[in-house]
Amino acid sequence: MGYNICMKTTFIYRLIDPETLQVRYIGKSDNPRERWLVHKSTCGGNLTHCQRWILLLKNKGLVPVLDVIEEISDEIWTERETFWINEYKRLGAPLTNLTHGGEGTSGRILSEEEKQNTSKRFAGIPLTEDHKKKLSEAAKRKFIETDSREKLSRRWAKLTDDQVREVRRLAIEGVLTDRQIAQQFSIHGSSVSEIRHGTRYCHALDLDSAAEIVDNRHKRSLPRMKRVIELRKSGMRFEDIAELLQLQKSTPNKIVAKAIEYGYVTADEMKIKRTVSDEGRRKLSEAHKGHKPSAETRAKMSRSQLESHAEQVYNTILKPIAITE
Repeated sequence: MGYNICMKTTFIYRLIDPETLQVRYIGKSDNPRERWLVHKSTCGGNLTHCQRWILLLKNKGLVPVLDVIEEISDEIWTERETFWINEYKRLGAPLTNLTHGGEGTSGRILSEEEKQNTSKRFAGIPLTEDHKKKLSEAAKRKFIETDSREKLSRRWAKLTDDQVREVRRLAIEGVLTDRQIAQQFSIHGSSVSEIRHGTRYCHALDLDSAAEIVDNRHKRSLPRMKRVIELRKSGMRFEDIAELLQLQKSTPNKIVAKAIEYGYVTADEMKIKRTVSDEGRRKLSEAHKGHKPSAETRAKMSRSQLESHAEQVYNTILKPIAITE
C-alpha cells in the first residue's frame, strides 16, 4: 500500500542584468513572481548592494530579469542556494549577494567599521511622538495572532455566551424594547440590535440561530433582487436602476451578479439587447461615408475575419470529424 506524500517545494532563482546579460543575484523564493515584484519595487533608503543595482536599472527605465534555476525540496534549499552562489562566483559573475547563501541577510557578519558607521548614523536622532505611537501599534499587532484575538475578545466581552443568547431571545420576542434590554444587561442599545441580526457576538450563537439569521437576510434581499432583474430585463441601464431605486451606482451590478451566482437568471438574460432603427442606420451610414480606417484598424478587422473563418471551419469540418472518431 503506497502513500502520496506532498512535499513542499521552493525555487532557486537568479537576477540577470538586461544590459550586460550578467547574473547579478542568486536567491530563493516560494513564489518567484511575487519576489520579482518586490525586487522591482525597490526605492530609496538604506539600500543593499543588490537594491542599489536595481535602482540604477530603474533610473534607466529597465528592470532585472528573473530566471528560475531549479525547483527543489524546501528541506535542501540552503545547500542549493550556497552551491549556485559559489558556482557563479567561480565563473566570475559580479554577484551582489551579501552572504554565501543559505541564511539570508541575517547571516551576514558586519565588520566593526560597519557597526560604528551604523551607530553614528542613527545616534542622536530623536523619535517623534507619531513615530513612537506607530512603533507601539505595530508591536501590539505583531504578537496578537488571529486565534489570540478571538480569545481576547471573548475574555474582554461584557456578556457571556448564555447572556448573548438571552439578549437575542428577548430582542426577537419584542416584549421589551432594545433600550430596556440594554439597561438590563448594562450594554449599549446598538449592541442589542447587532446581537439580534448576528453582526456581533457571533461566536455565542448556535448553528440553528446562525442559519436563521442567514436565511432572514436572504429573504429580505429577494424582493429588491427581483425588482432589479425586472428593470434590467426591460432594457434599463445599471445607472438608471440605481437612480430609480435610490441605490449606490455599483449596487445593481452586484445584485445581478449574485442572482447569476444563485442561478436565478443567466448572464445572457441580463445583457441589454439594443436595436438600431432604420433612421439610426441611415445616420451611421452617412457618418462613416468617406472615412478610411487606419492601418491598425484594418489589421484588427483582418485578424477578426481570419478568426471567424477559422472558427467556422472548425465547427463545420473538424468538429464533426472529431465527434465521429
